[in-house]
Amino acid sequence: MNEDILKLILSVALGGIIGLERQYREKAAGFRTIIIICLGTTVFSILSSKFGWGDPSRIAAGIVTGIGFLGAGVIIQNRGQISGLTTAATVWYAAALGMGIGLGEYTFSIASVVLVFLILSFFPYLEKIISRFNEITSYSIILTYNKKHITELKELFFENKLKIISVKKSRKKDKIAIVWKVRGKAKNHLVVKNKLMQNKDLLQLSYE
Repeated sequence: MNEDILKLILSVALGGIIGLERQYREKAAGFRTIIIICLGTTVFSILSSKFGWGDPSRIAAGIVTGIGFLGAGVIIQNRGQISGLTTAATVWYAAALGMGIGLGEYTFSIASVVLVFLILSFFPYLEKIISRFNEITSYSIILTYNKKHITELKELFFENKLKIISVKKSRKKDKIAIVWKVRGKAKNHLVVKNKLMQNKDLLQLSYE
């Protein structure tokens, strides 16, 4: 079988491994998208070397630039939170994988797929463990305006070793809405949540 055809088959197989993981986690760039990106950059790499489309490094630079726009499309900002960065990075990697296969770097490409698959599959569990010691939660509270009550709430975070990152306040007549963005251990957040739910001075409480 022609080596170029083998490259295409390998590109689909390796890209599919990464794509399956993204599809399983229901990410924007899933199974088919990752495969096509990997296959597309493989085709570009094969054609550039076969037909001499200028300096190969310029072709690679063009692919990297182009894939950047595609990766940006999966990044989402919602309420100040940014998501999709890992998927965007995976799109970027899939392009590099396709280029490696197209240039005949088979062992290197397979080794990189193993590493990336391990990172995507098992590192989220490690992140969860780390987040237990550095969890960020936004507390949205509405209460009758009273400086004493506001001070008590602030002291509640400090007493439980939670660091206040930011505070947003909006007052309407005799009521005030406050959003505290706080960082700390998960067990400390749990203590604060329980105490807040028992606080009869609060008119409304939500957290995320």
